[in-house]
Amino acid sequence: MVSLLPTALLVASLLAAGVSMQAVTKISESHFGKTREGVNVNIYTMTSKNGLEVRITNYGGILVSLKAPDRNGRLADVIDGFDDLNGYLNQGSYFGAIIGRYANRIGKARFTLNGVEYKLSVNNEEGYPGDLNLTVTYRLTDANELRIDYRGTANKDTVLNLTNHAYFNLKGAGEGDILDHIVTIDADRFTPVDAGMIPTGELRPVIGTPFDFRRPTAIGARIEQNDEQLKLGKGYDHNWVLNSGGKSLALAARVEEASTGRILEVLTTEPGIQFYTANNEEIAQISPPRPLPTRKKEGHNACPRIPSLPFLLQARATR
Repeated sequence: MVSLLPTALLVASLLAAGVSMQAVTKISESHFGKTREGVNVNIYTMTSKNGLEVRITNYGGILVSLKAPDRNGRLADVIDGFDDLNGYLNQGSYFGAIIGRYANRIGKARFTLNGVEYKLSVNNEEGYPGDLNLTVTYRLTDANELRIDYRGTANKDTVLNLTNHAYFNLKGAGEGDILDHIVTIDADRFTPVDAGMIPTGELRPVIGTPFDFRRPTAIGARIEQNDEQLKLGKGYDHNWVLNSGGKSLALAARVEEASTGRILEVLTTEPGIQFYTANNEEIAQISPPRPLPTRKKEGHNACPRIPSLPFLLQARATR
């Protein structure tokens, strides 16, 4: 039995005022390092005529760098990462990597599917039903879009929630914090979490809370407010329930950086988006506190365990 999983799609569009939007993509390949087992790892560079450059390795599908022009055409790397493979081998924060099978958290490392409870290894991938073959395709389009397509096949009914774990700073990596970045998220509700950062099942209206980004708002404007959810996450580390409902490709979030004129737009086919402001101590050791916001397209965090939160993808095996 083999099932074809629905295709999940994420499009990140980087714009800059005054920069031409005509592009012809070129691809080159070079050596990036060796794993501890001595396996060679390559890095692939995609470049467009208008200056957008993307570098991706075949180790974890890591998005290593994304160089984008500012309003004056000056390039800067707008995602955090390392210059060689050793940097990725020696840290556990999965910068820029493809994350799955189920991105984010599953409460108590167990879920029920088709009446059967599956117990997972905590912080590991073992225990999911069936074998999964996954293909992830990166495309750099003529509109300065980085498009990521996820497509998989499984031989049993299973759950799947994939994302890319890139951290963005539109000023340029290492150029200070992102508290003055202006964010808009098209969501009327978000999912509150408990002390373990697991959603409670409530879909809470954002109105009157620091989680209301329906109008453009600076990240730092309310991040230090005396709010229970901000305290639990040590900042923003929550899922927003997108108004699009995941029914088709739609704009989920927009980030603007005034000093460079760079704008990041995130479109997705999925029902939720996780907004994270790099609150983890391990990440802070690599970069300054709260240096980078993450945009993750995904289904609702921990949804296999909570009936009110829909599955991102529930694969049905077919003959």
